[in-house]
Amino acid sequence: MWTLVYMAADKNMIDRLCNILKENEIIFRLKNLKNEDLDSECGYEILVPDAEVEKAQELIFDAEIN
Repeated sequence: MWTLVYMAADKNMIDRLCNILKENEIIFRLKNLKNEDLDSECGYEILVPDAEVEKAQELIFDAEIN
C-alpha cells in the first residue's frame, strides 16, 4: 500500500525532496496532478510504501520542507 507523504505545486521543492529520498534509499512514486480543463500539470504528490512512511516523514521534517 502506498501513502501520500508530500504534496506541492512547486517543482523545485519536489525535486529537492526526491533527491533526499533517493540519497536515503527510500522507495517512492512521483505522481503528476493534471488540470483537466487546461491539460497541464498543477501539482505533484510523493507517495511511499507504508513501511517507509515514518522514515520519509523524518527526512521531510529534518530538511525543513513544509
